[in-house]
Amino acid sequence: GGSALASDLIWQQVAETQKKKPVVAYMGNIAASGGYYVSAPAKHIMSQPTTITGSIGVLMGRISAGGLYEKARVNRVSLKRGERADLFSDLAPLTEDERAILFEQIQTTYGRFKEVVANGRDLPQDELDPICEGRVWSGRQALERSLVDSHGDFEDALRKAAELAEISLKADERVGTINFHGRSDDTGLLGALLSAEAPGLATAVNLLNLLDKENLVQLHQKPLYLLPFSLK
Repeated sequence: GGSALASDLIWQQVAETQKKKPVVAYMGNIAASGGYYVSAPAKHIMSQPTTITGSIGVLMGRISAGGLYEKARVNRVSLKRGERADLFSDLAPLTEDERAILFEQIQTTYGRFKEVVANGRDLPQDELDPICEGRVWSGRQALERSLVDSHGDFEDALRKAAELAEISLKADERVGTINFHGRSDDTGLLGALLSAEAPGLATAVNLLNLLDKENLVQLHQKPLYLLPFSLK
């Protein structure tokens, strides 16, 4: 998640790139709110089944710290001009007028967010509220609601990008990544490590071998896919 302004600026660049070449957005463990905002214009969105995504909504608040300054014996003086110059000041609670303005800003930003989602996902904007309004989904639920296009790991996302870019990859050609938890047994280090052929002590030994100096050097500055996995 993050700033609505920052998300919109990133969204603009992704949308401009999408006009010239297909963009694949790959979601890791979490890609909610601003994370989803910047993914929406992509040609293809791929998540993991358990990716935390959605949260298409807007939060806004303002601290009222006047009493805190009094307790700390801090005297603050505000010089201002304009009827609503204190809109984001923390000196006093919101007035009813200020509360109405902030609510209007929230509604405007939320409407913009839905517009981004509607255009990016080709969904009717006036039907988005049931999957928006700040609701958070798993990757499986997001796929059911057309918020993502597919599930996969990092290597799947690279292959999808190659496919959309019409770059031919042979079936047995490996993409240069270190993938800790691939979908199939032949991808990912932990996939092989935690297989039925390496139970108990053998698993522990393999784990130690994985973490030796030579293997760690191979992992240096390589993209890693860390979750979800479990060790017993």
